[in-house]
Amino acid sequence: MAFKNLIRQKARTILTIIAIVIGSLSVVLMLSLVIGARSALFSSMEEMGALSLITVTGDPNSAGGGRGLFDNSGGGDTTEGKKLDDETVNKFKKMSNVFDATPLASNVWVKGMRLEGQDKKSWGNLTGYDPGTQVFKTTITAGRALNKNDLDKMVISSDYLRELDYAGKADEIIGKKMILIFEGGNYPDWGADPPKPPMGDNKDWWEEQRKNKIEIPVEIVGVVESGPG
Repeated sequence: MAFKNLIRQKARTILTIIAIVIGSLSVVLMLSLVIGARSALFSSMEEMGALSLITVTGDPNSAGGGRGLFDNSGGGDTTEGKKLDDETVNKFKKMSNVFDATPLASNVWVKGMRLEGQDKKSWGNLTGYDPGTQVFKTTITAGRALNKNDLDKMVISSDYLRELDYAGKADEIIGKKMILIFEGGNYPDWGADPPKPPMGDNKDWWEEQRKNKIEIPVEIVGVVESGPG
């Protein structure tokens, strides 16, 4: 009886079959897209180390717990908190299931950067870390990686070459000097000592310091392949 009804109502039967096929294909397509996107997301996160990297920040209550590489604020004024120093980093390295650990200074503030001999300024995020660490997976595309004996040296990402008008010419930028420009009283922790503030609340002196500019030449020794994103 059912088979006869299907034959008798051919148009309805065909439309029903088409609807079932389209619905099934839509479900399969949506599942494929979701699974593909999930796989791509996890793969991207794994390449960036987001699934295996843990960032530990300094305790603001500890003495010398300043957050930045050039932060001279000294952090908190007590010794109640735990200090994040070389001894602490070495303890992290000895923990089970920890592959490696490194001190890290990210988003270092500079007013601008330019290649020596050029007027064009550019901006970028500076990151400082232990050159011997195995925490970050970096691929050198030109020059060499940093080593523990380097001073006033840097590596740049391949994406940043476009900002410097050196896209596709990574080998040519090796050995050139990048000038790091500091302004506004933010002094790096190398080079000449910054001027000491006068006694009392001297607003004119602080305003003058904000206008001062320090330029630090840093040699480019390598270019690393840019990460995802």
